[in-house]
Amino acid sequence: RWLLDAAFELSKMKGIDAESELVVMMSSQIKHEIDGELLAELYRQAGLTGYTWSAKMPTSSAISYDQYKATLVDLFTEMSNAIFSATKRVGANFIVAGVNVCTLIESLPSTYFVADTGVGIRPINGPHLIGTLAGKWQIYKNPFYPANNFVLGYRGASYLDAGYVYAPYMPLYATPTHIEDDFVFRKGLATSYGQIMLNNRLYAKGNITDFDSDRYTPNSLVIPSV
Repeated sequence: RWLLDAAFELSKMKGIDAESELVVMMSSQIKHEIDGELLAELYRQAGLTGYTWSAKMPTSSAISYDQYKATLVDLFTEMSNAIFSATKRVGANFIVAGVNVCTLIESLPSTYFVADTGVGIRPINGPHLIGTLAGKWQIYKNPFYPANNFVLGYRGASYLDAGYVYAPYMPLYATPTHIEDDFVFRKGLATSYGQIMLNNRLYAKGNITDFDSDRYTPNSLVIPSV
């Protein structure tokens, strides 16, 4: 809903069409919510479970913390091989992770993690690709997941390799714009789709524990006294 006078002022002062802007924003929000729903279902229905990694390095360890973080890649390898063993076909080729998990991944050396060159160029709205880990897993940062959760999965090139199907029946429908004597414009948008898990063995889920956010907090800005 938007007011006639607001739309008029926006058009005259900024040259912006309120209806067009709102339709684009609402369409983006619908996609944002669908992404969150589908990824939540992938995690909830993942067939391979019980994987945990502690972000707290053992005190008896003789390696650096950067070297210890790389053991997270070992866990991902174990989970990918578990998918391969369960399906007898494929291992994982993507990881969807919460923010804390991505903090660990993104802070790994470039020999492990290579950032996606499109980050910072294309607009970001919700879950998005951030790079590639170990040359074989595409990493997606997902704000809808609890910060310490992640899921590995396989996305194939054909329906024979499909683990989960999202099938939009009505991709996006917009009603005609309607206005009454209250001078409030009204417009609705809707979508309709089906979704189903076909093979939950193509997905493995896990979480990290003991994440120390202070380790990744930048130093506070020091303002010199006058």
